[in-house]
Amino acid sequence: MTGEVPSRRAVIGMFCANALRGERPRYGGSMTVATSIPIAPLTSDPLVFEGFRRGSQARAALAAAWTHDASFRRWTFTLRGGVTTHEGAPLTAQAAAEALAPMFPDRRWNVEGASGLVVQSARPMPRLLAELAQPGAAIAGTGPFQTEKYEAGRSATLRAVEAYWGGRPYLDSIELRFGSTARAQAADLSELAPVDIRRQSQRGRRTWISDPLDLVALVFDPQRRLAQSESVRRGLAASVDRAPIANVILQKHGEPTAAIVPNALSGYGFLFNAARDAASARRLLASTAGPLLVACDPVDPVLKPIADRIALNAREAGLVVRVVDRVPADVHLRRVPGEPLDPFLALPHYARALGLPDPPPAASLEELYASERALLEGGWVAPLFHIPVIYGMAERVRNWPSRDLPPWRFEDVWLADQQ
Repeated sequence: MTGEVPSRRAVIGMFCANALRGERPRYGGSMTVATSIPIAPLTSDPLVFEGFRRGSQARAALAAAWTHDASFRRWTFTLRGGVTTHEGAPLTAQAAAEALAPMFPDRRWNVEGASGLVVQSARPMPRLLAELAQPGAAIAGTGPFQTEKYEAGRSATLRAVEAYWGGRPYLDSIELRFGSTARAQAADLSELAPVDIRRQSQRGRRTWISDPLDLVALVFDPQRRLAQSESVRRGLAASVDRAPIANVILQKHGEPTAAIVPNALSGYGFLFNAARDAASARRLLASTAGPLLVACDPVDPVLKPIADRIALNAREAGLVVRVVDRVPADVHLRRVPGEPLDPFLALPHYARALGLPDPPPAASLEELYASERALLEGGWVAPLFHIPVIYGMAERVRNWPSRDLPPWRFEDVWLADQQ
């Protein structure tokens, strides 16, 4: 079985869309992006690094073609020709093998000629393509941009790579601003809370909304006395009234859940009961002396208002909850980006981010469902919502990748001349 995608960028749709405006793509300009999503361009960000396949659309990238045997135990990749690193060195199969082998130590990586790479495993690898599309499987210095300046936790400047194999990006540079987006209203692309959508529309800015794949969950700290009580864990989870939070705070841009993997990916998420059980919450929390400290990232535009409503629900059940933006805390309200779009890869991705054990490999959705049930048995994690990523976009931004999830591919984006 084979897969092959031509190396030339697909730009026909872009030209057709812009023809309606009487515009042509233009080179130049710097795009500003304000986000609370952690981006580390010096380590693995796909703007700077490149993988065999690309992100949520899983298009071909460094791998131009591939084949596998009937058992999925042996894959052969043909690397794209003409790819060089930002330092000007050609990307060889040997260099790719040396980069990928530490990421997948349970596989054997062998080289066949200058551009052939063979991956073998004692176990079937039916989802290898999806695995190679993840940011963690990227190869250093092969992306469309290179880091010019990076200040951890605050900002980064990325410069276009003139010799990028897919063609020079239209943008000259991208200015990334991390952390609070309240001071970045003038950014070309700025992260929003759901309540900001109407205001953005009134300002004449477009709004981009992803599918609800980010997970918001309560994570209890096993080192804290109150969190060690199963009654507290179960009681707090039962007290949360998800529906009003989804309707008011999330403005119906989000889905209440008690599952880790989004139902849109697994198809079984509805089997986890997300309804509030106020009577059980009051019974479980009756003998608990608070306050219970719930911490959340104050930078995220969604987490703080959700945490405040959780505190209100808990008080109605008899438990005093205090929302803090520091650690240590008894409970952490966390948001985990929904990167893998394969449910069999999504569960271990969410589990690792939530501090849960890696689930065993699953061969079917039934096995995956059982693994997820097992991860949630102790009540140490309480999934609450799957929510979208929301951004406001300036009018001058053209050819935005409408269905991609962060981290995005910016090489085809360009800025209209507003003068």
